[in-house]
Order: sequence, then C-alpha cells, then structure tokens
Amino acid sequence: MRILTLSAALSVAMALAAPAAPSDTNTALRSNERIYNGLFAIAVADQVRKNCDEIAPRLLRAYSFLHSLRAHANALGFSDEEITNFIEDRAEKDLMRAHVMRYFDANGVVENKPETYCALGHAEIAAGSQAGALLRAR
Repeated sequence: MRILTLSAALSVAMALAAPAAPSDTNTALRSNERIYNGLFAIAVADQVRKNCDEIAPRLLRAYSFLHSLRAHANALGFSDEEITNFIEDRAEKDLMRAHVMRYFDANGVVENKPETYCALGHAEIAAGSQAGALLRAR
C-alpha cells in the first residue's frame, strides 16, 4: 500500500512538473488579453506600414513593446521557447490574420488599395492606439 501511495504521489508530481502541451500553452497565451491584444496591435501596425508608403514603423518602440510582452509572458511562467512556439505556430498565425482582416474590413481597409491602409494608419496614430504608437507619419 505504501509503495502504491508513493507511486501515485510521484505520478502527480511529475504531471504537475511536466510542461504544458503546446495547445494548452497556446490557449493560455491567446487568452491573456495583454499578450493577445499586444500581438494584435503589432500585426495591425505591421500590415499598415507594409501597405502604406506614407507611414513608417517606429522600430525601436515596436521592439521594446514586443520585449515587454515577452517579459510579461515570462512573469506568468511561460518560457521563451513556449512564447516563440506560440508566435510561430501556423494555426495561431491564421487566427491572428483572420482577426486582423475582420478589423480591417470593419475599418474600411481594402486589399490592394494603399489609401485605405493609410487612412486606418493615420486614424490609429491620431487616436493614440497601441497600433498607432508603433507607427509614424512620414
């Protein structure tokens, strides 16, 4: 009986110490508003700057912001490897891309029409949004 109890205790301890499965980690990171909304702002700003010659990225600010998101995730107990895997995961990229496209659609952005990206970019800058803070008008 004592061996069974020790074995059960070791199994529970190993399960608690085992790293979360990628889908569990991805769900947890995606569910964190600060992290997800931050990555969303970066994705929006990135698409605006790629599609509008009137707007440039604030690269130092963007790297600093991305670092703050990583530090926040680390403080929550996520490793750099888990964070990188989340950011590089194809399914997560597809989810983010769909979210960004819905946002663009709702804000009048039309693919292959740079003026619509520019209009959104200028609006984000004027509003002082997180995406706007990562951009500057040229």
